[in-house]
Amino acid sequence: MTYQAVAALYTRSAKPSGWYWDGSQIVVEYRFFLLRDADCTNLIKVVEDAVFPAIGVNDRYALPRAMSKEIVKVNPRVEVTIG
Repeated sequence: MTYQAVAALYTRSAKPSGWYWDGSQIVVEYRFFLLRDADCTNLIKVVEDAVFPAIGVNDRYALPRAMSKEIVKVNPRVEVTIG
């Protein structure tokens, strides 16, 4: 399974029931917990390409915010909040 398929699966399971996109802009906050340093703008695009199709949103309406970036030794992840 590709990272996009896994991210889509997590996204669909985390989406609140009854949530829908009304076509307006969406603020998206990213918190990165990485094994090694990386460019946040590149990481955001990779995550957007996986998450937004899963919830039926065109990513051109996203207003991304990199809120934090930490280098960790265990449990690397990206936490995404869509508001």
